[in-house]
Amino acid sequence: MLNRLAHEESGFTLLELLIACQIVVILTAMAVPSYFQFRDNANQATAKTNLKEVAVAAGLYFTSKSTYASMTIPQLKQYDSSLTTTGTFVNNSGAEATGVTRRITMDASHYCVYSISGRWYAYQLNPNGPFVTTTVGANVCA
Repeated sequence: MLNRLAHEESGFTLLELLIACQIVVILTAMAVPSYFQFRDNANQATAKTNLKEVAVAAGLYFTSKSTYASMTIPQLKQYDSSLTTTGTFVNNSGAEATGVTRRITMDASHYCVYSISGRWYAYQLNPNGPFVTTTVGANVCA
């Protein structure tokens, strides 16, 4: 009986364990880059969405004041209470994001608003300008 029990041991061999580990490593190597790309795309979309909110609030500000001069995010929040104040900026209003080096003069027909999410900057230069996304802060409001 003792001899029979010694031959009936069950379990995984070292080779089986190594193959299982390799499968896990391969699946992880495929999943991680997809996750980072998904997160990067989400950050870009968030920056664009926040910019659209700021641009709408800037339009309401202009309707009320007939100028963009001295416009700030706290003032825009009065026109759109749902406007996020984290990661949204009015260029040359005293609070700039890290990496943004250009300053523009705001007047009756010029402004630059932008938002940041992750590594993405989204900005609009002037009321009729396109929404532009970039990963380089120095290009904002260019």
